[in-house]
Amino acid sequence: MLRARGTKRRKAPVAREIPIPLPTSGLFVDAKVASISGLFAAELNNFRTDGVMIELRKQQILGAADQLVLQRVPFEFGATPRYINLRSIQAECNGAILTRQFNGNAMVGYISSNALIVDGLDMPVRYDGTAFQTALFTTSTGVGVNTLDGVIVHHDRPFFWKRGGNLEFYYGDVGAVMGPLVRFPLDRLGNITGNIVSMASVTLDAGQNLNDALAIFTSTGQIVVYEGLDPSDSDNWNLSTRLQVAPPLSRFGLTRVGGDMWVLTATGIVSMSDSLARGSLALVNSIARPISDEILKLAKTDAEWQLHTAADGSQIIINYYTPEASKQFIWQPDSNAWSTSDYPARLWHNLNLATEFTTGLGRLGRIEFDEVPTELIEATWHTSWFQAGSMAEVAYVRPVIIADGPLTVDVTVLRDYQQTAADIAQNTQTVTIDPELPADPGGRVALDQEIAIGLTGDVFQIRMKVTAEWAQIVQLKAAML
Repeated sequence: MLRARGTKRRKAPVAREIPIPLPTSGLFVDAKVASISGLFAAELNNFRTDGVMIELRKQQILGAADQLVLQRVPFEFGATPRYINLRSIQAECNGAILTRQFNGNAMVGYISSNALIVDGLDMPVRYDGTAFQTALFTTSTGVGVNTLDGVIVHHDRPFFWKRGGNLEFYYGDVGAVMGPLVRFPLDRLGNITGNIVSMASVTLDAGQNLNDALAIFTSTGQIVVYEGLDPSDSDNWNLSTRLQVAPPLSRFGLTRVGGDMWVLTATGIVSMSDSLARGSLALVNSIARPISDEILKLAKTDAEWQLHTAADGSQIIINYYTPEASKQFIWQPDSNAWSTSDYPARLWHNLNLATEFTTGLGRLGRIEFDEVPTELIEATWHTSWFQAGSMAEVAYVRPVIIADGPLTVDVTVLRDYQQTAADIAQNTQTVTIDPELPADPGGRVALDQEIAIGLTGDVFQIRMKVTAEWAQIVQLKAAML
């Protein structure tokens, strides 16, 4: 009697879900081509993190298209802080108007309850809270005050200089908003080169005390620091130190961070407090390293740069602007994390704890968390590359995302550092979720589902694009076979 041999059915492999870390440590551009901690992202654009969660950046609110302003200058003396609006043909503030040309690149110094505005197109302008007047400064050297385009107030004295001019600055009397200016030549030091790009008041001990040193930044990357109160008195004005750094990217590339002053240069961010304390250059490497390579690439282009501290201190913004594109590198001190954003900003400014900007076209904008968001934001997150250990298949990915209003999520998995745009498009899956009630278009929605992938390799990167008015990524998992 013959008996059929029994056959054993092979079990289908079971997918094993692995958690993909959220990039709570922020952006690290090296992750584009290297396997580093999953807590870093190769790209993190229009997302922000507080070290715990990941959500879309703050909303932008743009003003009317017919209310164009080249530049806004805060005026915070008195009980009612307000902006001075600089337009192409006039300055305006609280009903006061001064007719003259402006170029949108003015600098401002605050002294004796006045704002001194210079741009090199005409004589300096002063605003006292009520009216605009020409600031009637004079020089005895033949240099026209109307050509001076830089200003700072240091120890209650106005200091002026001209970009691209001689290595010299001019200073006025204590509290002066008009009157004679005295020339101070820097070339007396012998080996100082270039021309003055900017100046800043800095502290020598990085504390919170009053600023007591004047730092002068040249176009060749030299920093000359003077201590004292009176440049005309050799007993009360002396050279403290000289440093050599990379050239500053912009005269607007300086910002105060706590008791420190940061300077944006072609090779990174310089800490003035650390540099002055050590007597040598001190880059903020521990902070700026994750984005320094990207800054170096963009520094080779012809662009406007600004380094800005948000009004509440919650963000340090490196702003890159050309007529074709704008980009921000944003550092959040609470999480020590970098991200990027695409606000259409040319110049940032603060007033009354509000962080605002003007666009390249002159529109006014501000950033905030709006209770009723209105901007549709497109945000991207590229994970760092992660190893599978051996050849494996990503069967699916499962993101968990909550959002307000309609939500669109594009998910792509890559297995090759050199994959083309066509490969990426072929490997992209799209999921769209709308609020259940048509009458509530801004209602809360949630995504928690498997998105089929079916891609085999030994190293992978997951790319996610989220489009919504507000969204938060709760978690991300990948199923491996």
